[in-house]
Amino acid sequence: MALIITTRRLWLCTLEESDAALVLSYYKRNLEHFRKTMPAYSRGFFTERFHYKTLYQQKKEMKEQRLFKFWIFLRDEGDQIIGDVSLSNIVRGPLQAAFLGYKLDSSFEGKGYMRESLEAIINFGFNTLHLHRIEANIMPANKRSLRLILSLGFQRDGYTESYLKIDGSWQGHYRYSLINPADL
Repeated sequence: MALIITTRRLWLCTLEESDAALVLSYYKRNLEHFRKTMPAYSRGFFTERFHYKTLYQQKKEMKEQRLFKFWIFLRDEGDQIIGDVSLSNIVRGPLQAAFLGYKLDSSFEGKGYMRESLEAIINFGFNTLHLHRIEANIMPANKRSLRLILSLGFQRDGYTESYLKIDGSWQGHYRYSLINPADL
């Protein structure tokens, strides 16, 4: 059963394996746009089969509460994915933390959709999952993302050299975190 978070203009939905073609279309439309900030596309990435398997794995991880991946749709035109946001590597016990990840279709940037999505996923993480800490790692060159995360109240914790291999080379990332206000 899909989880749906509704905002003023958006639906954030988990997807089923049968939605693999929608996911593939999203990535194909943004092939070059995402290349700048994502790890290299793995073999078979641009096939429905790959995304079918990925959606199956995500569903398993969501059931185990290790990941929550939401795909972003416009409420008025819900036939195309315009972005995605996730809370991944969820750790329970004394840490109660997750990593925040997000991407937006290049055609929809600059309209406030990602801010609206992140506000919703942060609320979900803190109030539904009862996380204490949400972390985000961002490359210094990604100025738009840095401004967004700071405007949401995230604090910079430091810098990690050679953090992720992006577009063929190891990239350093700034580390940011947001603490659940209920825990302060």
